[in-house]
Amino acid sequence: MIKRNLILTILLSLLLTLSVQSQELKFKDITAQAGLSLVDRLGGHGTACGDLNNDGWMDFVITNSYNPQFVYINQKNGKFSLTKIENHYLSHQALLVDIDNDGDLDFVIANAGNGEPSKLYLNNGNGQFTFKNSALKTSPGGTRGTTASDFNKDGYLDLYTVNFLFPNQLFINHEGNYFSEEAENWDIQDKETNKAGSQGVVSVDINNDKLPDIFVCKYKYNTTINQKPLFYINHGTYFVNEAQKRNINVENLNGATFADLDNDGDLDLILARQSSNNYLTIYKNNNGYFQNMTNVLKIPLIHKPIFSIITADLNNDGLEDIFVVGWYSTNRLFINKGNWNFESINASIEDYYLNGRSGSFIDYDNDGDLDILITGYIEHTRLYENLYSGNNKSIQLDIFAPSGQKSPFDSIVYLYKNSYAYGTPWQTKHLISTQGYLSQPSTRMHFGVAREKNLSCKIEYNTGEVKYLFNIQPEAILSVGNVPDIQISNTEKIYDRGFLIKRVIDKIDISITATQPVNKIYVFRKRTDEDSSNYKFIKEFNGNTNSLLIESDENSYDYAIYYTTESSQSFVKFASVLKR
Repeated sequence: MIKRNLILTILLSLLLTLSVQSQELKFKDITAQAGLSLVDRLGGHGTACGDLNNDGWMDFVITNSYNPQFVYINQKNGKFSLTKIENHYLSHQALLVDIDNDGDLDFVIANAGNGEPSKLYLNNGNGQFTFKNSALKTSPGGTRGTTASDFNKDGYLDLYTVNFLFPNQLFINHEGNYFSEEAENWDIQDKETNKAGSQGVVSVDINNDKLPDIFVCKYKYNTTINQKPLFYINHGTYFVNEAQKRNINVENLNGATFADLDNDGDLDLILARQSSNNYLTIYKNNNGYFQNMTNVLKIPLIHKPIFSIITADLNNDGLEDIFVVGWYSTNRLFINKGNWNFESINASIEDYYLNGRSGSFIDYDNDGDLDILITGYIEHTRLYENLYSGNNKSIQLDIFAPSGQKSPFDSIVYLYKNSYAYGTPWQTKHLISTQGYLSQPSTRMHFGVAREKNLSCKIEYNTGEVKYLFNIQPEAILSVGNVPDIQISNTEKIYDRGFLIKRVIDKIDISITATQPVNKIYVFRKRTDEDSSNYKFIKEFNGNTNSLLIESDENSYDYAIYYTTESSQSFVKFASVLKR
């Protein structure tokens, strides 16, 4: 009897905990008070969120099929100012991407009608845009979606567009100056346009070979034949469709989203379907091959078509949640409870929202939790403020590549539950340009960290370079990049795998010349004969130290410095000390 009562007590406690956690997450419609009521009611399609003027506050853009495109700049007081870009060509995808590596986000508009090509507007640095004439001049005017990745690994972000009833296109970026269309050369055109319409498109490295792959959603059009998606695996100079090989066998899709739902380090797959008995399909990633989990998740079926799916950690517990943008159906929010257990909650997001097209998560008020932005074809765009009332916290990262590129897509961030980035990562997230259908996630990376403290990150850039952030505290919003220079004297310069390394014999003499004041300097080392990438802390210096002298012992070591300024942090591998 005592054992039975104990079990009942535990179960009741668990149910109470889950109930309380659900009650902590609510949303409030703040569309009007944020100044978004000016958005025309008809034609809302794509959403994209990012800091357009580099002031530390998130802005966003919206494409409209029958109206101007809307650029909303955050005024830091809960409101947004509006700029309109005249473009009336059945606009669909909105994409914010640093085309020219100048450190700000440019604006790509995918046009789907009137025979007009897609448009590229370059950011003037202040959130104002200038049209880049004919940059994408060969796009046919049937473009539904576009995604950005560095497909040829030259340090500049390229574009892949999916075109309704036209062959798809690959635009290779030539150092921000112009694009060349090379889909046929890469065997990625998909010429069978008379049988199906292409919808959403996502690019992400799914097999961990550091090359971005492409997933294309298709549904039947002018045919009775169901259409299967295309899953193009990047082989460096060409792509191969491996959808069937990787066990993706569902049909008639609008959107696809990749996210690590179970924190095992690889990206799982969520699909929004156009026709099915259940319009939401979820796959678990098993080393690049996929297992359909839909029937074992025990989440309510969705009986009407859905356009887009977006994921983020809405209650900051360290697990990715799922939000479904309904099409003539209810929006649905599924909270991740871990171990492939999802709870469906309403959270005061309006059920009557009709004909949704896309959505994005945005921390518009810099309070550490993510708010929801949704577009609708026959309804106003809506912004819902996250009123999460629990004690979980987050960290957020605005990432600049060493080249200056803002938001270098395909970069990967590993988050650790310790100060110095050792052991197995707790969370893994890819910086990706698109989710679902016409949805671009925020270019600021967000990690819910529950109640953990003293965290660290490893950042693998899309160029292969690596940076570490140590001893991160919750509620931090960090700009990663634009760091001071550290000079190491009395050493011989060599290059090893792209990293500049200083090789010495007995000691390291470091002189510091910084472009901004350095607060703290931490020195780490690891044995050169060890395969482990984990460095161990050995010494700390004040930032005003002009010269650091580090003596070696009988072993050979790789050394690294971690240093902080008021606005940034950096981890630099700088020396190899070899024993005599």
